[in-house]
Amino acid sequence: LGEACLRIYGGRHVIHVGELHGDSLDSSSPYGRSTGAATQAALHANFHCILRVALPGWLHVRDTLSIWRRTEICPIVFGGEESEAEDGDGDDGGDEEVGYRHIPPEEQMPVDAAAPCVAHLLSDVDCTEGAKG
Repeated sequence: LGEACLRIYGGRHVIHVGELHGDSLDSSSPYGRSTGAATQAALHANFHCILRVALPGWLHVRDTLSIWRRTEICPIVFGGEESEAEDGDGDDGGDEEVGYRHIPPEEQMPVDAAAPCVAHLLSDVDCTEGAKG
């Protein structure tokens, strides 16, 4: 039902409350118990997360409130190689068009994350140190 709702929803934002894939502590339910796999796949395919806040809950649940913004899909065309003679395999070496999810830098969530036991590995690290230039 959730996947169908997202498919016909034309709005710009979605608010999700519950566990998301990868955050569940339940080994039998990697997508959590709030939203099914197909709905989460549709959410990730069409929207990008711009805010995520942990919600208080039971020890075995990692619910969050998250806000998602619709992602603009931009076509990218990769030029194929031109061949003088077609080899009969059905591939004429033509251009290939793929969809690229354009997420403006100010809407991108940070990638760096660490559990408290290793957070010191991310603090005060100079990634350019030791680089040969």
